[in-house]
Amino acid sequence: MTETDLAKPIIDYLESFHWDVYQEVSCGAGVADILGVMGRKIWIVELKKSLSIQLLEQAIKRLKWAHYVSICIPTPSSKSSVNSFLVNEILDNYGIGVFFANIDHSSSVTIKKSPKVNRHVPEKHLNDLLKSLDPRLKNNQAGCVAGERWTPFKGFCKEVTDIVKRHPGITPVEMAKRIRSRFYPYGKDAAHAAVYYARMGLIQGVEVRNEDRRLHLYPKEE
Repeated sequence: MTETDLAKPIIDYLESFHWDVYQEVSCGAGVADILGVMGRKIWIVELKKSLSIQLLEQAIKRLKWAHYVSICIPTPSSKSSVNSFLVNEILDNYGIGVFFANIDHSSSVTIKKSPKVNRHVPEKHLNDLLKSLDPRLKNNQAGCVAGERWTPFKGFCKEVTDIVKRHPGITPVEMAKRIRSRFYPYGKDAAHAAVYYARMGLIQGVEVRNEDRRLHLYPKEE
């Protein structure tokens, strides 16, 4: 069993109530396994194969970014530590919900504890998070390793590479005018970032050349 196995019944549950679901979404310094959006409301669900202090800590940190936070673990086969007094005190104090995922042919979830609404999400966090959402995040798989998931930064790098392939020798400023990525909302920032990351080797298909005292972007020679 993997976290990806746990994700399917949670996604099905959220979508059945018309939440728009994304996976592996960056939230500050962390990454949310599952993130549901309804209007301007955010619901984050963190998945783990067992209950742990690390999982509870992760859920608490997500309260800076979401109106609802839940954890999801497999349905216990016997008495669960979720029933312990200390765990319930933590869950109730922070308003964190609990799902049990039934990983069988039914692929369903049981609501052990409903999350409480968190009315203290910073407006800046909410706006930044909503702006960062991209349809390609829906194709990620919750629990995948970092190198396998799509991120806005990867999308930015690919878009820069594609533009430069179509327009060899383009200036960073002209490239930025063509880019649609929301990773850098301002053209000037996108231009500077493209030059910086290309020189660092993070945009592997692009190289920077200085011609007549102006910077130009070219497809990197194999």
